[in-house]
Amino acid sequence: MTDKPDITPKWRKLFSFKTKTPKDSAVKSVLIVDDEKPFLMSISDGLSASEDFHVITALNGKEAVNILNSKKIDLVVTDLKMPKMNGFQLLAYMSKNCADIPVIVMTAFGTPEIESKLHNMGAFRYLEKPLDINKLLTSISNALNSDSVNGYSQGISLVSFLRLIEMEKTTCTIKVKSDTETGYLYFDSGIILNAAAGNLKGKAAALDIINWNNAEIDINFTCKTKEKNIDLSLNELLAEASEPQETKPVAQAEKKAKADEKSEAALEKETLEIKVRAEKESTLNENGEAWLKAADNIIMAAGEEEAKLKAEKDSWLKAAKGSRVKTGEEVIIEAGEKEKLKVEEEEKLKTDEEQRLKAEEKAKLKTEEEARLQAGEEEKQKAEEEQRLKAGEEEKLKTEARQITRQKLQAWKKT
Repeated sequence: MTDKPDITPKWRKLFSFKTKTPKDSAVKSVLIVDDEKPFLMSISDGLSASEDFHVITALNGKEAVNILNSKKIDLVVTDLKMPKMNGFQLLAYMSKNCADIPVIVMTAFGTPEIESKLHNMGAFRYLEKPLDINKLLTSISNALNSDSVNGYSQGISLVSFLRLIEMEKTTCTIKVKSDTETGYLYFDSGIILNAAAGNLKGKAAALDIINWNNAEIDINFTCKTKEKNIDLSLNELLAEASEPQETKPVAQAEKKAKADEKSEAALEKETLEIKVRAEKESTLNENGEAWLKAADNIIMAAGEEEAKLKAEKDSWLKAAKGSRVKTGEEVIIEAGEKEKLKVEEEEKLKTDEEQRLKAEEKAKLKTEEEARLQAGEEEKQKAEEEQRLKAGEEEKLKTEARQITRQKLQAWKKT
């Protein structure tokens, strides 16, 4: 018996998510996500000649997530503008669940400026539609090559995601989680308006969030605030956030110390000039001793000023070195107090809720009891009334019967 021929249309094969990866383990899997079927067919045909990887397709982010959960995927190439679940949402999902998979982003809204800014960002490469198939093939090969040095790395960084939001001029609220911390970044048409993280707001919160490690991203395509509390651009925030936070107090102290050293050098130079000038004038002036005395006074004052500057510098350095420890202790104490207050508030709310439920249950039982008593009273009154009516009816019948009997007796006597 001959095998039944495979008559499945070519387009159905291309869009079937049950396609099996070739048995050769060296062949890697590339997931391409786009909502345009003809485009996917064209890309799949163009890449079919490659023996280094196998192409799997999805029509939106939701289908891509199902594939990521069921197959081993080595690279994702995704569009941004898609229905059901767009590219931003897919990237956010991957930041939490597939952080080790490199990504290539493609869009029809790219510009040379965007391409240059996103080049070598580390988390993904940005390609503009319509795609050059050779350029796409090169990008995929470089990304899959473990020895590549073309800017591809594992994972989707928060910084890269934020730059993509800015470039695409997206309005959204981004929720960022890292360990036990949660923060929010608010964008309007790609411009960062505000941020919040714990007790921090505005610029301080944004800088804190950007420096979080192992960030998980969620995105909501509405900006939940219109208040602009951040005057810096995203680029300026990222530049400032790149400076290690723990070195800032020391850096400020060192900067002041250097300025103080320059002041000391200038003062010393000025003192020497005064002294030389005074000595020269003393040889030409009868009051040379007075001049020398004045110079000595100036030198003494300069020495006192130098000692004062040195003391201030030492104080700055000491305060800067101790500030980090002090700040850390304060943060720990504040966190403990905050957690304690939170637990107390939860206990209070729980107690209040239990008391409220007990009061409601008691009121309900009382209402039911009153209703039963009222129903019993009404039933009793109804029974008494029926009994009275029945007794009156019987009495009436008896009276009528007696009258009839009396009439019959009188009539019989007459006869």
